[in-house]
Amino acid sequence: MAFYAIGDVHGCLGELQRLLEVIRFDESRDRLWFVGDLINRGPESLGVLSLVRGLGERAVSLLGNHEMRALALLNGRTVNSRHRTYMGYLLECSEREEIAHWLTTLPVMARDDATGYAMVHAGIHPSWSIDAAWRRAVGLAAFCASPQGLAPHVEVGSPPPPVEPDPSQPLLRLWYHAMSFTSIRLCNRQGMALWPGQASQYGLEKSYLWPPDDSPFRPWFEILPRPLSHKLLYGHWAAAGLTLRQDTIGLDSGCVYGGKLTALRLDSEAPFEERLFQVTCGRYADKDD
Repeated sequence: MAFYAIGDVHGCLGELQRLLEVIRFDESRDRLWFVGDLINRGPESLGVLSLVRGLGERAVSLLGNHEMRALALLNGRTVNSRHRTYMGYLLECSEREEIAHWLTTLPVMARDDATGYAMVHAGIHPSWSIDAAWRRAVGLAAFCASPQGLAPHVEVGSPPPPVEPDPSQPLLRLWYHAMSFTSIRLCNRQGMALWPGQASQYGLEKSYLWPPDDSPFRPWFEILPRPLSHKLLYGHWAAAGLTLRQDTIGLDSGCVYGGKLTALRLDSEAPFEERLFQVTCGRYADKDD
Protein backbone atom coordinates (compact mmCIF):
# COMPACT_ATOMS: atom_id res chain seq x y z
CA MET A 1 0.00 0.00 0.00
CA ALA A 2 1.21 3.50 -0.86
CA PHE A 3 -0.03 6.78 0.61
CA TYR A 4 0.25 10.08 -1.30
CA ALA A 5 -0.74 13.71 -0.77
CA ILE A 6 -1.60 15.73 -3.88
CA GLY A 7 -1.57 19.51 -4.28
CA ASP A 8 -4.24 21.86 -5.67
CA VAL A 9 -5.76 20.31 -8.83
CA HIS A 10 -8.08 23.16 -9.91
CA GLY A 11 -9.99 21.22 -12.54
CA CYS A 12 -6.90 19.91 -14.35
CA LEU A 13 -8.25 16.43 -15.00
CA GLY A 14 -5.75 15.33 -17.64
CA GLU A 15 -2.82 16.32 -15.44
CA LEU A 16 -4.31 14.48 -12.45
CA GLN A 17 -4.80 11.33 -14.53
CA ARG A 18 -1.18 11.54 -15.72
CA LEU A 19 0.07 12.02 -12.16
CA LEU A 20 -1.86 8.95 -10.99
CA GLU A 21 -0.19 7.00 -13.79
CA VAL A 22 3.24 8.29 -12.74
CA ILE A 23 2.76 7.13 -9.15
CA ARG A 24 1.15 3.90 -10.36
CA PHE A 25 -1.86 4.49 -8.18
CA ASP A 26 -3.66 1.25 -7.31
CA GLU A 27 -7.27 2.00 -6.42
CA SER A 28 -7.60 -1.31 -4.57
CA ARG A 29 -4.67 -0.68 -2.23
CA ASP A 30 -3.36 2.89 -2.21
CA ARG A 31 -4.57 5.98 -0.38
CA LEU A 32 -4.72 9.59 -1.52
CA TRP A 33 -4.99 12.87 0.33
CA PHE A 34 -6.07 15.91 -1.72
CA VAL A 35 -5.22 19.25 -0.18
CA GLY A 36 -8.39 20.92 -1.50
CA ASP A 37 -9.22 23.25 -4.40
CA LEU A 38 -10.06 20.33 -6.64
CA ILE A 39 -12.20 22.65 -8.75
CA ASN A 40 -12.40 25.96 -10.65
CA ARG A 41 -10.10 27.83 -13.01
CA GLY A 42 -9.11 24.68 -14.92
CA PRO A 43 -10.97 23.08 -17.84
CA GLU A 44 -12.54 19.94 -16.32
CA SER A 45 -13.72 20.51 -12.76
CA LEU A 46 -16.68 18.15 -13.09
CA GLY A 47 -14.35 15.40 -14.33
CA VAL A 48 -12.06 15.90 -11.35
CA LEU A 49 -15.03 15.76 -8.98
CA SER A 50 -16.25 12.57 -10.62
CA LEU A 51 -12.84 10.92 -10.36
CA VAL A 52 -12.25 11.83 -6.71
CA ARG A 53 -15.81 11.09 -5.59
CA GLY A 54 -15.55 7.72 -7.33
CA LEU A 55 -12.55 6.74 -5.23
CA GLY A 56 -14.72 6.60 -2.11
CA GLU A 57 -12.75 5.83 1.04
CA ARG A 58 -9.47 5.53 -0.87
CA ALA A 59 -9.32 9.33 -1.10
CA VAL A 60 -9.76 12.16 1.38
CA SER A 61 -10.17 15.66 -0.03
CA LEU A 62 -10.22 18.78 2.10
CA LEU A 63 -12.49 21.78 1.84
CA GLY A 64 -10.57 24.54 0.07
CA ASN A 65 -11.50 28.16 -0.54
CA HIS A 66 -12.77 27.24 -4.00
CA GLU A 67 -15.05 24.58 -2.55
CA MET A 68 -16.26 27.28 -0.14
CA ARG A 69 -17.08 29.51 -3.10
CA ALA A 70 -18.91 26.63 -4.75
CA LEU A 71 -20.97 26.05 -1.61
CA ALA A 72 -21.85 29.73 -1.52
CA LEU A 73 -22.99 29.67 -5.14
CA LEU A 74 -25.00 26.46 -4.77
CA ASN A 75 -26.75 27.86 -1.69
CA GLY A 76 -27.66 31.18 -3.29
CA ARG A 77 -25.17 33.22 -1.28
CA THR A 78 -23.22 36.27 -2.42
CA VAL A 79 -20.57 35.47 -5.04
CA ASN A 80 -18.94 38.16 -7.17
CA SER A 81 -19.58 38.15 -10.91
CA ARG A 82 -16.11 36.89 -11.83
CA HIS A 83 -16.44 33.87 -9.55
CA ARG A 84 -19.98 33.25 -10.73
CA THR A 85 -18.77 33.21 -14.35
CA TYR A 86 -16.14 30.52 -13.87
CA MET A 87 -18.41 28.43 -11.62
CA GLY A 88 -21.37 28.45 -13.99
CA TYR A 89 -20.77 24.77 -14.74
CA LEU A 90 -22.05 23.94 -11.24
CA LEU A 91 -25.39 25.63 -11.83
CA GLU A 92 -25.87 23.75 -15.11
CA CYS A 93 -24.74 20.36 -13.80
CA SER A 94 -27.38 17.64 -13.47
CA GLU A 95 -25.64 16.41 -10.30
CA ARG A 96 -25.52 19.79 -8.59
CA GLU A 97 -27.46 18.60 -5.52
CA GLU A 98 -25.26 15.54 -5.06
CA ILE A 99 -22.13 17.68 -5.48
CA ALA A 100 -23.42 20.27 -3.02
CA HIS A 101 -24.07 17.56 -0.44
CA TRP A 102 -20.64 15.99 -1.01
CA LEU A 103 -18.95 19.34 -0.53
CA THR A 104 -20.61 19.73 2.88
CA THR A 105 -19.05 16.43 3.98
CA LEU A 106 -15.46 17.49 3.24
CA PRO A 107 -13.24 17.87 6.30
CA VAL A 108 -11.02 20.90 6.82
CA MET A 109 -8.16 18.90 8.30
CA ALA A 110 -6.77 15.40 7.95
CA ARG A 111 -4.46 13.65 10.36
CA ASP A 112 -2.59 10.35 10.22
CA ASP A 113 -0.79 9.48 13.43
CA ALA A 114 0.84 6.39 11.92
CA THR A 115 2.87 8.43 9.42
CA GLY A 116 3.01 11.57 11.55
CA TYR A 117 1.40 13.83 8.94
CA ALA A 118 -1.48 16.29 9.17
CA MET A 119 -2.95 18.33 6.32
CA VAL A 120 -4.96 21.52 5.91
CA HIS A 121 -5.85 23.48 2.80
CA ALA A 122 -4.28 26.87 3.54
CA GLY A 123 -2.78 26.68 7.01
CA ILE A 124 -3.51 27.02 10.69
CA HIS A 125 -3.37 30.09 12.84
CA PRO A 126 0.06 30.33 14.50
CA SER A 127 -1.55 30.49 17.94
CA TRP A 128 -2.86 26.93 17.46
CA SER A 129 -1.00 23.72 18.06
CA ILE A 130 -1.76 20.75 15.81
CA ASP A 131 -4.02 19.35 18.55
CA ALA A 132 -5.81 22.70 18.99
CA ALA A 133 -6.33 22.95 15.23
CA TRP A 134 -7.66 19.39 15.18
CA ARG A 135 -10.22 20.15 17.88
CA ARG A 136 -11.45 23.16 15.91
CA ALA A 137 -11.53 21.12 12.71
CA VAL A 138 -13.62 18.38 14.31
CA GLY A 139 -16.07 20.94 15.70
CA LEU A 140 -16.34 22.71 12.36
CA ALA A 141 -16.91 19.43 10.48
CA ALA A 142 -19.66 18.44 12.91
CA PHE A 143 -21.42 21.76 12.37
CA CYS A 144 -21.09 21.50 8.58
CA ALA A 145 -22.67 18.03 8.68
CA SER A 146 -25.55 19.15 10.90
CA PRO A 147 -28.99 20.10 9.52
CA GLN A 148 -28.10 23.78 9.99
CA GLY A 149 -24.68 23.53 8.36
CA LEU A 150 -22.23 26.26 7.44
CA ALA A 151 -23.15 26.58 3.77
CA PRO A 152 -26.20 28.85 4.22
CA HIS A 153 -24.00 31.31 6.13
CA VAL A 154 -21.11 31.51 3.69
CA GLU A 155 -20.61 35.04 2.34
CA VAL A 156 -17.57 34.91 0.09
CA GLY A 157 -15.72 38.21 0.28
CA SER A 158 -16.89 38.92 3.81
CA PRO A 159 -13.83 38.38 6.04
CA PRO A 160 -14.07 37.33 9.68
CA PRO A 161 -12.55 39.45 12.46
CA PRO A 162 -8.75 39.70 12.57
CA VAL A 163 -8.61 37.74 15.85
CA GLU A 164 -10.47 34.63 16.97
CA PRO A 165 -13.91 35.42 18.46
CA ASP A 166 -14.70 34.01 21.88
CA PRO A 167 -17.19 31.13 22.37
CA SER A 168 -20.03 33.58 23.07
CA GLN A 169 -20.16 34.20 19.30
CA PRO A 170 -20.31 30.60 18.02
CA LEU A 171 -21.25 31.22 14.38
CA LEU A 172 -18.68 33.98 13.93
CA ARG A 173 -16.11 31.77 15.61
CA LEU A 174 -16.87 28.90 13.21
CA TRP A 175 -16.54 31.28 10.25
CA TYR A 176 -13.15 32.38 11.61
CA HIS A 177 -12.08 28.74 11.86
CA ALA A 178 -13.30 27.98 8.33
CA MET A 179 -11.42 30.95 6.89
CA SER A 180 -8.28 30.06 8.85
CA PHE A 181 -8.22 26.54 7.43
CA THR A 182 -9.13 27.54 3.86
CA SER A 183 -7.67 31.02 3.27
CA ILE A 184 -4.96 32.04 5.73
CA ARG A 185 -1.58 33.12 4.42
CA LEU A 186 -0.24 35.99 6.52
CA CYS A 187 -0.36 36.82 10.24
CA ASN A 188 1.46 39.14 12.57
CA ARG A 189 3.08 38.05 15.80
CA GLN A 190 0.24 39.54 17.84
CA GLY A 191 -2.14 37.00 16.36
CA MET A 192 -3.90 39.16 13.76
CA ALA A 193 -4.65 37.40 10.49
CA LEU A 194 -4.57 39.27 7.20
CA TRP A 195 -7.51 38.05 5.14
CA PRO A 196 -7.81 38.20 1.33
CA GLY A 197 -8.70 41.69 0.16
CA GLN A 198 -7.18 43.46 3.17
CA ALA A 199 -3.58 43.66 1.98
CA SER A 200 -3.72 47.21 0.63
CA GLN A 201 -4.63 48.51 4.11
CA TYR A 202 -1.14 47.49 5.27
CA GLY A 203 0.94 48.54 2.28
CA LEU A 204 0.99 45.14 0.62
CA GLU A 205 0.04 44.66 -3.00
CA LYS A 206 -2.02 41.53 -2.49
CA SER A 207 -2.24 39.06 0.36
CA TYR A 208 -1.22 36.10 -1.78
CA LEU A 209 2.18 37.60 -2.64
CA TRP A 210 5.19 37.11 -0.38
CA PRO A 211 5.49 40.06 2.04
CA PRO A 212 8.58 42.31 1.99
CA ASP A 213 11.09 41.92 4.81
CA ASP A 214 9.91 45.06 6.59
CA SER A 215 6.25 43.97 6.68
CA PRO A 216 4.78 43.20 10.12
CA PHE A 217 3.02 40.25 8.48
CA ARG A 218 4.76 36.95 7.83
CA PRO A 219 3.65 33.62 6.36
CA TRP A 220 1.80 31.68 9.04
CA PHE A 221 4.26 28.77 8.87
CA GLU A 222 7.23 31.02 9.64
CA ILE A 223 5.80 32.04 13.01
CA LEU A 224 4.17 28.74 13.94
CA PRO A 225 5.53 27.72 17.39
CA ARG A 226 7.82 24.72 17.25
CA PRO A 227 8.16 21.81 17.74
CA LEU A 228 5.12 20.48 15.88
CA SER A 229 3.58 17.16 16.80
CA HIS A 230 3.02 16.33 13.09
CA LYS A 231 4.52 17.36 9.79
CA LEU A 232 1.95 19.73 8.32
CA LEU A 233 0.98 19.69 4.64
CA TYR A 234 -0.84 22.58 3.01
CA GLY A 235 -1.68 24.04 -0.40
CA HIS A 236 -3.43 27.27 -1.48
CA TRP A 237 -0.33 29.41 -2.08
CA ALA A 238 0.63 28.99 -5.73
CA ALA A 239 2.74 32.16 -5.69
CA ALA A 240 5.02 30.60 -3.05
CA GLY A 241 5.27 27.40 -5.07
CA LEU A 242 6.42 24.03 -3.80
CA THR A 243 7.80 24.75 -0.33
CA LEU A 244 9.66 21.87 1.32
CA ARG A 245 10.53 22.49 4.95
CA GLN A 246 11.28 19.97 7.64
CA ASP A 247 7.91 20.29 9.37
CA THR A 248 5.67 22.26 6.95
CA ILE A 249 5.29 21.33 3.28
CA GLY A 250 3.50 23.49 0.69
CA LEU A 251 2.17 21.36 -2.17
CA ASP A 252 0.58 24.00 -4.41
CA SER A 253 2.99 24.12 -7.33
CA GLY A 254 0.73 26.23 -9.56
CA CYS A 255 -0.79 23.51 -11.73
CA VAL A 256 -3.56 25.62 -13.26
CA TYR A 257 -1.16 28.51 -13.88
CA GLY A 258 1.23 26.54 -16.08
CA GLY A 259 3.25 25.06 -13.23
CA LYS A 260 3.19 21.47 -12.04
CA LEU A 261 0.89 19.11 -10.19
CA THR A 262 2.67 17.52 -7.25
CA ALA A 263 2.31 14.31 -5.26
CA LEU A 264 4.34 13.47 -2.17
CA ARG A 265 4.57 9.93 -0.83
CA LEU A 266 3.95 9.96 2.91
CA ASP A 267 4.55 6.34 3.96
CA SER A 268 8.32 6.54 3.49
CA GLU A 269 11.30 8.02 5.30
CA ALA A 270 13.28 8.55 2.09
CA PRO A 271 14.52 12.07 1.24
CA PHE A 272 12.00 14.46 -0.31
CA GLU A 273 13.47 14.18 -3.78
CA GLU A 274 12.85 10.42 -3.79
CA ARG A 275 9.23 10.78 -2.64
CA LEU A 276 8.23 13.69 -4.87
CA PHE A 277 6.39 13.17 -8.16
CA GLN A 278 5.29 15.90 -10.58
CA VAL A 279 3.74 16.39 -13.99
CA THR A 280 3.87 19.58 -16.04
CA CYS A 281 0.58 21.41 -16.64
CA GLY A 282 -1.01 23.67 -19.18
CA ARG A 283 -1.70 27.29 -18.32
CA TYR A 284 -5.45 27.72 -17.97
CA ALA A 285 -5.62 30.81 -15.75
CA ASP A 286 -3.68 33.86 -14.63
CA LYS A 287 -2.52 34.07 -11.04
CA ASP A 288 -4.94 35.76 -8.69
CA ASP A 289 -6.75 34.87 -5.50
